[in-house]
Amino acid sequence: MKIATYIREYLSNWSAASKRFPVFLLWVSALCVYFCYRIVSDVEPDIRILWTLALAALFSLNISLFTALKGYSGTVAYLCQLVSPAFTLIFYTLLPAEDAESTVWAVVLFAVLMLIFHLTLSLLPFLKARNESSFLTYNMKLLENMAESLLMAGILFLGLSLAVVSIDALFNTTIGRGEMYGHLAIWIFLWLNSLNFVSSFPSIPVTEEKADTFQSRFFRIFVNYICIPVTLIYALILYAYTVKVMFDVEAIKIWTSSMCTWYFGVGIFSYLTSRVYLLHNNSSASQWFVKYFYHISIVPLILYMYAGYRFIIENGITEESYYLVLAIVFATLSLVYMLGSKVKDQRFYGASMIVLATISVVTGPWNVWNLSLSNQQDRLVDFLEERGNLRDGMLVKGKSNAKPDGDQVLRETLMYLDQRFALDPLKERDKEKILGDSITLNSIGEALDISGLSSRLSPKEEVKSVFWPHLPVIDLKGTLEMRPVQNKYVEIKADYKGYKVTDHGTLAYYESGKLVNEMALTVSNLKSDHLLIMQDNQVVKVYFTNLNYREDQGKLALEDVVGTAIVYAPLSVGGQ
Repeated sequence: MKIATYIREYLSNWSAASKRFPVFLLWVSALCVYFCYRIVSDVEPDIRILWTLALAALFSLNISLFTALKGYSGTVAYLCQLVSPAFTLIFYTLLPAEDAESTVWAVVLFAVLMLIFHLTLSLLPFLKARNESSFLTYNMKLLENMAESLLMAGILFLGLSLAVVSIDALFNTTIGRGEMYGHLAIWIFLWLNSLNFVSSFPSIPVTEEKADTFQSRFFRIFVNYICIPVTLIYALILYAYTVKVMFDVEAIKIWTSSMCTWYFGVGIFSYLTSRVYLLHNNSSASQWFVKYFYHISIVPLILYMYAGYRFIIENGITEESYYLVLAIVFATLSLVYMLGSKVKDQRFYGASMIVLATISVVTGPWNVWNLSLSNQQDRLVDFLEERGNLRDGMLVKGKSNAKPDGDQVLRETLMYLDQRFALDPLKERDKEKILGDSITLNSIGEALDISGLSSRLSPKEEVKSVFWPHLPVIDLKGTLEMRPVQNKYVEIKADYKGYKVTDHGTLAYYESGKLVNEMALTVSNLKSDHLLIMQDNQVVKVYFTNLNYREDQGKLALEDVVGTAIVYAPLSVGGQ
């Protein structure tokens, strides 16, 4: 009886949710249908359509919330929903026609809009008046609904998948094909998860009388016994590192910025959640944390600022460093506001994040893609002038003032701009056409004597694999030495001598842990069981048991190599 009652309650909630948020569920259904259609047709889904449908669903949920707050119903409420397809059409037309997933600014725009829509969802019921109790409780209920819905979807998917596997094994059927699991995952994790989330959506409008006490046992344990202790451990580490830097007089490591990002991310979440529990109970941990969190955050914030400054000095302005600066600005504003304001309005967090996110995409020459491109293009010009490849504003062949390992930053800058189709500064300065009619990384590398340049291939290019169960019998005649080959996820140690696959598909050679050169490969380098490479007047054969790579117009981008490299004297291999 309890199970039947529980099921009836869920069905009742789902029915109410379908009446309350019909347009949102319609967009989610369209997203699921498109996904399933692409699975059946065995064609890669158009990322622009997926992004557009996802944004349309979230945007329509905000509109439903807005109409409920205004008291609109019936025809008026549905007319308001017309804004949703209009917006999504505009977003779709802004995206490039092809390879949207490889266009960085399109990814950034989608992520920023998703963030803004989620934050707007959390702020809409409280735009007119401040009510800390209702505001915090409402948002914690949203978070709880999200976690519970995702957990239920995961359990249901695993249970049904196990049932299908059991039927296949016991009755010799073939219903458990890969496509079936894909369909199952789509409808459970997208449609059912979304339906379950909105079925427990807080009632609108949210008032002091309607704000229920938030008594989630899970979140109470999670915050008091996990988040707060982790934040304090992070703070202890950062304080200890500050003392180390002061006594050793060493430069702050750039990685400190990542640690500080985690500290403020977990810390601010713990701070807001602790304020929720202070409304309803006398948790001593929550009381102490709310009182002292921002005081102990002063030193980590100083570290954060300096680490961010060093990150920009070494890498220039990229999308990553741009948003790192915004994160530092957000942490600074939060600390100043919470320590300096007598009336602490918790809406500040969402509102300030929306403003910063909007600034990053709408401020013209100061937005994330324009500012990062102009900065990297200026760095490229400076590097080429220092290297001797740019004189009197014109490109010059070869290299004259290259420093040991100095080409690494230049390579990274060139590949960064190539991925964003922004090598115009070279075209403008190539008066003598030394780069050819069409500027590519290959032509740049040949003309300016820069090794290891390789364009990142389109994600739509199929990853190919060559697999051998064991290394072939290797003729060691004429062998000079054997060197290891590491994949791109392995950290290079100080004594390492050998090769490593890079993130952009080239093969880098290290001695004593330092990069010596980087090689871009072509299809001609690939033999049946090895990669054949000429390096420093020697022949190198990289024998592999497993090779994953992408291929495009004769270029070879390595995904992973498992094997070993053998160096031969040139005369011992003849004309190979």
